[in-house]
Amino acid sequence: MTSMRGSIWRAGVYFAALATVSTTTLAETRQETKPAGSSTMTSLDLAAKKLFSQGDGVDRGVRGPSSNDFCADAFVITDGVTPFDTLGATTDGDAFPGHPECDFAGDNQVNQDVWFDYVGSCNGILTVSTCNDAGYDTRVAIYEGFDCPATANIACNDDATGCAGFTSIAVAGVVQGWPYKIRVGGYGTATGSGNLTITCAGCSVIESEPPNCAIDARQPHHFNSPAIRYGWDWVDVTFDCPIPSLDPFAFLVEQVPPAGPFPPPFVVAVIPVGPTTARLQLSGPINPGHWTCLLLLSPTGPVPIPLGCLGYLPADADASGISDPSDIIAVIDYLNGVNPRPFYGVDMDRSGIVDPSDIIGVIDLLNGAGTFMPWMAQGLPPCPTD
Repeated sequence: MTSMRGSIWRAGVYFAALATVSTTTLAETRQETKPAGSSTMTSLDLAAKKLFSQGDGVDRGVRGPSSNDFCADAFVITDGVTPFDTLGATTDGDAFPGHPECDFAGDNQVNQDVWFDYVGSCNGILTVSTCNDAGYDTRVAIYEGFDCPATANIACNDDATGCAGFTSIAVAGVVQGWPYKIRVGGYGTATGSGNLTITCAGCSVIESEPPNCAIDARQPHHFNSPAIRYGWDWVDVTFDCPIPSLDPFAFLVEQVPPAGPFPPPFVVAVIPVGPTTARLQLSGPINPGHWTCLLLLSPTGPVPIPLGCLGYLPADADASGISDPSDIIAVIDYLNGVNPRPFYGVDMDRSGIVDPSDIIGVIDLLNGAGTFMPWMAQGLPPCPTD
């Protein structure tokens, strides 16, 4: 295949806190609500969090910062468990104003941070966790790319539900072979040590719209002007995990058969339309007489996730893979309520209404009326992802 790449997702320390909370605070009924995905915190919770963020009071002496204190000095990390230490660390990353999980109680920064470089080991979900495995109030962030300063944030978490000691779990969709920065710090002035657990679980495509192996049978351009081209220029892809990447360069478009008057389009934007669904916006309509296939790109190896293929064969109303007189019967059957077909297979003139004029539309496409090329006996190979 010829490839063309575009301009290439608690438990509080109540007993310690009670010793420092006034009777006025204990009497308060006011609640401060954590952002979505976190539990509701009372004033007592906040007092416990504040106490925990100040450390455990044990004098360990003065310690210098870890050598991965700065973004540019990140340690290479892989799947598994890696110890970390933020005692003596400084803060050199951007804050998260307005972030639903990392802007809380007047603090929107991952403070006293250390950094790690990670290369995606799967197409799927990256989980970065200090849950129940750190001795202080942690915050964790994930960024796409190895750039410093890191700006392409894709996940951040302060206090994960079900994790003791205000520890964290950050989750993001990732692409195999793609570079990521991981940032570990604390809430407020909290510092300490712990273990960072990295896991990557693969995901796959559940469905797409238009569906995989669908064939658009409608006219490919205006009756009188080939310059006014028509055709699908987007596809919605739903994964069984959060969207793996919002980077258009992470997706590849291939055309089958590869030769033709027009090169295949490329992905220009990845637009979230749901928690696990992304619209892949193409640079232009797909080309008639071809399958256009989308894949999730891995820069270091084969592409393990084909996202689906869309066919374009004008006049092929019965989706047989060949345009011939049987397609006239297919449109007549549809008009008579026999053998229902998708709209893109029978609205030949793209009027938005299927009526007898679409019978004429099939005949025009088969015979090459107007500026259409004759599509009689033209065909597509079997769908590559069927």
